Order: sequence, then structure tokens, then C-alpha cells
Amino acid sequence: MSKSLIDKARSRREYSRKFKTPSEIVDILEQERGLLIHDRDEAEFWIRRVGYFHLKGYLDCLKDPDSRNKFRKGSSFEHVI
Repeated sequence: MSKSLIDKARSRREYSRKFKTPSEIVDILEQERGLLIHDRDEAEFWIRRVGYFHLKGYLDCLKDPDSRNKFRKGSSFEHVI
């Protein structure tokens, strides 16, 4: 007999990543990954409005193929919006 939805939900692992604010996400994109962000307030607005998860698909095409976590030189958040 298959498990009920409640049993499946109880058996799932807890999500381990810490929530990041739009400001923290902008810091990571800019400082750690090399994405140019000309208008920080606008970037935070779009992350709040659309969500990072949805924007991530558009950001992925700007990534440097030689580095998983860095963006190509000259890539900016404005290219996504």
C-alpha cells in the first residue's frame, strides 16, 4: 500500500539553506559572482517582485562556462530585466 501524503510530508528532510534577503542576494551576485549591478534598488525590487528562483534561469545564460559560480565579464543584472 502506498504512503499517504501526510506520511510522505513527514518523511522529507528539512530544508538546510538559510533564507537570504534580496539585499544579501544582490551582495552575493555582485561581490562573489562578479555580476554588474548598476541600480541596486531596482535589482532588489525585481528579486522581491519576481523571486530569485524565477530570475535564476535568465541569469544562468550569463554565467562563465569555465566557472560554475561566476558570470562572464561585462554581464549585468540589467541584461536579465
